[in-house]
Formats: sequence, C-alpha cells, structure tokens
Amino acid sequence: MNHNNGNVFGPIPQRINNQRGQFVSGLANKVNSPLSNIQLANEMMDVINEDGDMKLFSDIIKRNCHRINQLIIDSRMDEMSFEFTDKLA
Repeated sequence: MNHNNGNVFGPIPQRINNQRGQFVSGLANKVNSPLSNIQLANEMMDVINEDGDMKLFSDIIKRNCHRINQLIIDSRMDEMSFEFTDKLA
C-alpha cells in the first residue's frame, strides 16, 4: 500500500523543499555579513566626509544596500510562506 497521500513522487518534493530552504538560509547569512560591513562603513563615510560628491555616492550605496537587504527579507518571507503552504497541502 502506498502511504504518500496521493503524491506520486513520494518524499522527493519534501527533500527539494528542504534543500531549497537550506540554500536560501545559507545564502542570506553569507550575504548579510558583508552587507552589514558595507552599511557600517558607508555610515562612517557620511560622518567623516561632508563633500557633495561623496554624499551622492554614499546615497547610491545606501539605496543598493537597502535593495539587497530587502531581497534577503523577501526570500526569507517567501521561504516561510512556501513551507507553510506546503504543510497545508
């Protein structure tokens, strides 16, 4: 008797889901550390240098750090949503 609740593929989707979760989590952790260092250095540049050109570059760095950080947050939220809906199925 087959006890996989109608899932023809058995445990394979669950293993893929687990590997996906591990990948997303690992990638987020690896990106988050250097991103934090970049953000800190950028904040220090703002304090030290009042030059208009440096401010422009600093703003570019801040915007892109924010975008990367938002991607990390979104990927974690997607992963949580994916795991939740998978458990409901």
